[in-house]
Amino acid sequence: MFAWDCEVRADRCDTVPLPDHDKTTTRGHYTFGDNRMAARRLQRLADLFRPSLEAFVSAHVPRPVAHLLDMACGPGHTTRQLAAIVPAARVTGIDHSRPFINDAQRSPLPNVAFRLGDIRRPHREVAADLPPADVLYSRFLLTHLPEPGDALSTWAGYLAPGAVGLLQETAAMAGSHPALARYYELVADLQQRHGQRLDMGRGLAALPDPGLYDVRYSGERRFVLPGDRMAELHRLNLMTWRHDPLAASLDRRELATLDVELAAIAGNHGADVVVEYSMGELVLVRR
Repeated sequence: MFAWDCEVRADRCDTVPLPDHDKTTTRGHYTFGDNRMAARRLQRLADLFRPSLEAFVSAHVPRPVAHLLDMACGPGHTTRQLAAIVPAARVTGIDHSRPFINDAQRSPLPNVAFRLGDIRRPHREVAADLPPADVLYSRFLLTHLPEPGDALSTWAGYLAPGAVGLLQETAAMAGSHPALARYYELVADLQQRHGQRLDMGRGLAALPDPGLYDVRYSGERRFVLPGDRMAELHRLNLMTWRHDPLAASLDRRELATLDVELAAIAGNHGADVVVEYSMGELVLVRR
């Protein structure tokens, strides 16, 4: 087994508006981009994390569901998975990225809709025409918000009384190959420069306002992920964030070497490389 000493988020499919990523007036930074390469990576990521999504949501979603809301839905891969796992009268994905929303809308489903919106804004500004949701889902999003507790308080306005909020965030991540470990260190440093916390899954229970939410469940889900698939995802990320202005001080030669090493891990499907992963989970009930 490996020590849980390398931490990183496992990046979801969304581009989010951050307060910077200024709470009320400026937009922040999403490290992993919203271009076509990012969309391709997010499809693979959604497939990789579907088992943990299904297990978590199936255990905690009440039925029947009238309206399910996917916050920062990206190109819609996870939104469609949610619609398949939890039959609902309406499923809505909201994201700040126009390219992602355009992509999501190219594959419509009868009860699934996508809209452009800033998930840090109140419900009346983003989705006033939509009914309050009775289920809200967020994954790999709060890790990008400098004030995640404020985001949760804002989201309370999207929910009906008694509605359930389901949150999943990376708590810890450790790879058996040095290149993976170094990648996690670099991403951790970069996101810290943006005022973001990478091990958000470890601090979820401290975020909700007790005047707005009751905590129904708080825990961690641990599992092992294949190193080749994770290296492929990380390499696609690296191609984007290496051009981030706050990454300008990083060693270009080291990044080039890391790119080669990740490519080698991704291409060697028989290698015994794994990533030990811990997912923080929180279930909230709107008061």
